[in-house]
Amino acid sequence: FVCAAAMPSVKEVLLQAAPRILLSAGAPNYAREKVMLVGQPAALRSIAADFAEKRGVPVVAKLAEIMKPEYTGSKKTTFHPMGEGLQSITLVMLPDTSHRYTHPMRIDCLTSQVNGVPGGTEVVVGCGSAGDPAVEAAAVAIAKTRPTFSMKQGSSQEEDVTVSFVMNGSEPNGSQVDGLQHLVDSIRLAQALVDAHPELLNPDSYVEVVREDLNGVAGVEIEVIDGPELKQKGLGGLHAVGRAAPNQPKLVILTHTPIGVDPGAPALAFCGKGITYDTGGLALKSRDGMCSMKTDMGGSAACFAAFAALAKTGGVPGRKLHCLLCLAENSIGSAAFRNDDILTMYSGLTVEINNTDAEGRLVLGDGVAYIGKHLNVDTIWDMATLTGAQGVAVGRHYGALVCNDDDLEQAMVKTGKGCGELCHPLPFAPEILLSEFNSKVADLKNSVKNRSNCQVSCAGLFIWRHLDATGYKGKWCHIDMASCSKFDDRATGYGAALLWSAAKL
Repeated sequence: FVCAAAMPSVKEVLLQAAPRILLSAGAPNYAREKVMLVGQPAALRSIAADFAEKRGVPVVAKLAEIMKPEYTGSKKTTFHPMGEGLQSITLVMLPDTSHRYTHPMRIDCLTSQVNGVPGGTEVVVGCGSAGDPAVEAAAVAIAKTRPTFSMKQGSSQEEDVTVSFVMNGSEPNGSQVDGLQHLVDSIRLAQALVDAHPELLNPDSYVEVVREDLNGVAGVEIEVIDGPELKQKGLGGLHAVGRAAPNQPKLVILTHTPIGVDPGAPALAFCGKGITYDTGGLALKSRDGMCSMKTDMGGSAACFAAFAALAKTGGVPGRKLHCLLCLAENSIGSAAFRNDDILTMYSGLTVEINNTDAEGRLVLGDGVAYIGKHLNVDTIWDMATLTGAQGVAVGRHYGALVCNDDDLEQAMVKTGKGCGELCHPLPFAPEILLSEFNSKVADLKNSVKNRSNCQVSCAGLFIWRHLDATGYKGKWCHIDMASCSKFDDRATGYGAALLWSAAKL
C-alpha cells in the first residue's frame, strides 16, 4: 500500500524561498561565472568595452561591434577561460528603433531576449542616456523572465540572478533601486498566483497568501467579507458568481495608511477581478476554452502586487490606498446562478443574466460600488482579464483602457510607456454603448446583444454603470488585460508596475 503525498499548502508553494532576482545599485560584478550584458547598440557597446577592458577579454568588445540589433533584438554568447572552467558572456542587443506606441528602450524585446536567464547570472543593463526612468522599465521587464511557480519533482534549486544598471558610466539612484526591489518581488508573487492551479489557489487560500505577505507591514489593515455575509450585505453579483463553489466567494478590502496622512484627504483605490477558476458556470466553457482559466484572477493579482509593493515602501505620499480583491470560483452545481436569473447588485441595480460566463463584470460591479458607497476616494482603477475581445482590439502587449477622464487616460498611456507595461485607450461612450445591455425585465443584462459593437468598452461600461449608480463623481479607469496576463503558458505579472506607477501620478 502506497500512501500518496499530501498536497503542499499554498504558502509552502507560493511563498517558498525561491531564487530571487536581486537589483543592485552598485557597480557590476564582471567576475561571476555567467554574465549577461544588455542594451541598445550604443549602450551595449559601451558596457562591452568596459567589460573587455576590466576582464581582459577584447573579443567581447569586438563581438558587440559586429552585432546587429535585428527587428526583435539579437543575442550572442562567447566563453572565456576563468580559473579551471569557462566564463559565459552573453550579449543581448536591443533594437534602437521605436515608434510612438513602444517604449524607447524596446523593453518588450528585453523580456523576450532575457527570458529564462540562468541562475547565478550577473545581468548588466546599459540604460545609456535614458537614465533613471529606464531603470524601472528594465527592472520590471527582467522581473518577468523567471517565473517561480513549479510543481515539477526533482527540480534543482538555482542561484539568485543579480541585475545592475549602467547609465553613461554612472550608477542608478540607490533609493529608487531599493523601492524597485519590492516591486520586482511583488510582480513575481503575482506571476506565481496566476500560474497556480485551482486545486491549490482558491478564494480561501488566496486570502492566506495575502495575509502572510502583508504580515507586519506598517499601516496595513485587512477586512474580509465572506460567503453568506456577502448576500446579507447586498453584494448580489459577487455572491451569485461564487456561491456554487466549495470555497465561498470573498470581498477582500486592503487599506494602507501612510504615516502623517490627512484622514480627510481623498484616497486612491484598486479593484481586481479574482476568479480563481472560471468554468463558465452553467454556460459551460468547452474543454479547450476552459483550459488556462486558472489565470482569470490576473487582475486581482496585479492589484494586490502593486498594493503590496507600495505599502512596503511607505505607500503613496499623502494618500490612503485601498485595494479590493473580488474573489470567487465560477463553478457549477445545484447552487449555481443561472441564465435568466435576475440579481440585485450592490449598486441597487438589477441585472438579468444572459451569460453566466460574463461573470467578471458582476464581481467588479459590486467591488466598485462598494468603493463608491463606503470609501472616500477620488480615483479608482479596476483591472481584469475581462474579455477575449481585448486581444483582438489592442493585442497581447497592450492593456485596453476605458476611462472617464481625459487627463487620467493620457497619464495612463504615458505611465505605461514609462514603466514598460503599455496600454491604449478605447471609447468611453455610455450614451451610445450602454444600450447593448438593455433588458425588458431588469435594469441591465450582463452581456451585450451585439458582440461586434465595441465589446471591450461595453464590458468596462457595465462596471462603470454600477459605480455611477452610487453617485461617484471622481476619476475611473478600467484596464482589461486578458491577453497581457500570460504568454507561452506562463504568467507575465502584467499590471502591477502600471498600477504602482499610476498611483504615484
